[in-house]
Amino acid sequence: MSYGREYVSIIGIGKNESEYDRKLRMVSQLSQLCISCSLCECGLKKADKNDEFRDPHLLGNNNPRDYMIVLNKPSWDDLRLRKPLSGIEWSGFKNGLINSGLDESDFYVTYLTKCYESTDDNFGNCGFYLGFEIASINPKLIIVFDDIVADSICDERRDGDNTISKSKYGINMFKTNINSTSILCKLISAIDSR
Repeated sequence: MSYGREYVSIIGIGKNESEYDRKLRMVSQLSQLCISCSLCECGLKKADKNDEFRDPHLLGNNNPRDYMIVLNKPSWDDLRLRKPLSGIEWSGFKNGLINSGLDESDFYVTYLTKCYESTDDNFGNCGFYLGFEIASINPKLIIVFDDIVADSICDERRDGDNTISKSKYGINMFKTNINSTSILCKLISAIDSR
């Protein structure tokens, strides 16, 4: 099930509320729903790693921006710090962004599935969260690094890295890899210069 802009507009906007504040309010409310989610077994138990327990849910970074990164699921480091892109595997990507004049705060970062121990099969349960995030934020571009994520949000897509396809949400999706930061930054620069 996908929630379009008509559903989002029902929630309304305050008279003095900026577009960014509206998006932030909507994403914050969705984050609260996500934390209390019990749509599948993943949301009913604490995440466990080496006898350390954490809340398994993480919606995203609550930073509604024009560009959205969709990852597969939260890593243990993401849960521990309650922040996406926290693992060491992302350090090269983040350094590449900084070298190109951007940083992770220029993106709304979220997940296909919202729990640490979720599987690809759980997207059916988590899908409405992602659909609502996309409808609320209405990003200029969705960036993915993973074929599973790309296949889940595109009915038909081009194969390979550094390709653009239309997502089923009507927004362009850029499939890349974490080592192609300069290509991503050039694409964003081109979109922003329009």
